[in-house]
Amino acid sequence: MKTIPVFKGGFSCLLASIPLLTLSKIRLLGVILCLCLLIHNKASAQDDFACGTQLLDYCNCLGTGILVADAAPCNLNSADQYTYALVDVDNATVVGDEDDNLIENVQTGGLFSNVPTGDYVIYYISYPNASASTIENLLAEGNSINDLLSLAILDAQGNWVSTNPAFTVIPSSLATVNSESCGCDSNTLCATSTMQVEATRVCNNGINGTYSLYFYVSGGEAPYFVSGSFSGVLSEGEEQEIVLPETSTYFFQILDANGCRTNLVETQAVPCSTLAVDLLDFEGEATTVGNQLSWTTASEEDHSHFTLEHSTDGINFTTITTINGVGNSYSTTYYDFTHKNAPAGINYYRLMVTDINGESQMAAAVITLHRGELETSLVNLYPIPVQDYLNVDYISTGTETQIQLYTVEGRLIQAVSVASSSGLNQVQLPVADLPKGVYIIRMVENGEAITQKFIK
Repeated sequence: MKTIPVFKGGFSCLLASIPLLTLSKIRLLGVILCLCLLIHNKASAQDDFACGTQLLDYCNCLGTGILVADAAPCNLNSADQYTYALVDVDNATVVGDEDDNLIENVQTGGLFSNVPTGDYVIYYISYPNASASTIENLLAEGNSINDLLSLAILDAQGNWVSTNPAFTVIPSSLATVNSESCGCDSNTLCATSTMQVEATRVCNNGINGTYSLYFYVSGGEAPYFVSGSFSGVLSEGEEQEIVLPETSTYFFQILDANGCRTNLVETQAVPCSTLAVDLLDFEGEATTVGNQLSWTTASEEDHSHFTLEHSTDGINFTTITTINGVGNSYSTTYYDFTHKNAPAGINYYRLMVTDINGESQMAAAVITLHRGELETSLVNLYPIPVQDYLNVDYISTGTETQIQLYTVEGRLIQAVSVASSSGLNQVQLPVADLPKGVYIIRMVENGEAITQKFIK
């Protein structure tokens, strides 16, 4: 089960150091907090977290920070044990950190020092002695917090509760060290971004004077905000097609969720050369003996051969067969091939045509076939950004699906149960009353959960 690390709000304050706090020092902390507000001129708040006050946003652009979850000792049921886990959460408030949801440190008190630049959640975990062995093994440094949260259910208050093993997890506000609001320069962090854009140009022989450009973005931090020859929001690996005049160039500027940018530019118009074949169709079907591919040409001129390529990720293709063409023909010719050892899951197929001079081009757009049993999945969310209604296309394998909407802080804002049928389904969620921002949709079916972000 995929889980969602959650957090609740947060505030900022600049301190040189924070001593371990006792009951006699709580008033001193209040004075320090007030002074910080005056000196740093940043909004602050006090949140009840297990036992005391949170001090979770620390600015020290030249070094590490100190995070305080509880400013007072706890006086809880003596039958319970409790601890605090510092987790580097998947969040874009601070860029350049790991964002891997791994446990960085575990303390029996709510204070963490020497915390590197990043965005964190401090999880308060209470549990009875009977659950101690299981919980403490899961809370080892380097483990994913999701290993623990996957055993629990998220309640209406944003806390995680489990009965077997018994424990309760309360997440803190988002705890940041050296966020952009601190004035720290993070532009250089984008120098190591892995974001890249891949594009494929396909001449449209059936549409005179145009070509289709297929492109997608990967790496960095999705979603991606695209402007230029195309404007819109893309998820990672989502392929987009645009049709352009044959003599036109294109330009894209892509901004990811971390604020990093990359460009894709074509400054020289490349005329579409005439294909060696006039392709009528390129189709596929998943059958019991394999994936059946077929295509038809209306004519062929100086044609050498076809190359059929296969991929399981839509990016890296390998040749699975080469089929000779007829050379020159002005009559309809049919071709087919059965990919007998096609793997289960999604399969991508690309057809290349090569003339007698050795020049190769894509003959048609990539086709996709799904092989094997259906798996519950989110197929599409649209429109993005959404305005009044969010359309959710999903594959179901059951009869009932739970769909929930959360803020990025983990607050549940909408939950519905919808009847589903095996295969492709669609549901429309009203979101007109939601303020603009980033949200999380969570779909639960047969005990499995799928999450995805969207923008309003």
